[in-house]
Amino acid sequence: SAGDVFVVGEWTHVGFTWNGTTIQAYINGYASGSPVACSTTLTPFGNPFSMGGSFPGWYVGLIDDARVYNRGLSGTEMLTIYNWTP
Repeated sequence: SAGDVFVVGEWTHVGFTWNGTTIQAYINGYASGSPVACSTTLTPFGNPFSMGGSFPGWYVGLIDDARVYNRGLSGTEMLTIYNWTP
């Protein structure tokens, strides 16, 4: 949302959930903005899964503890992941 601010040099947890009909972004464990309708099917096209870049640019920074689940996570689960410490 407009209130979400990313500070250079500060760790930020960013996550997304998809339940088959909507995508919801999460910033530092909390929903950011409203869910966005997306009922398309995720279909592989023979390309490898990638994270952190796409044409024409690439993410500049570090990505740590990337995860992909076989189901959409709840808001409570997103907050638990954000608050988890080893």
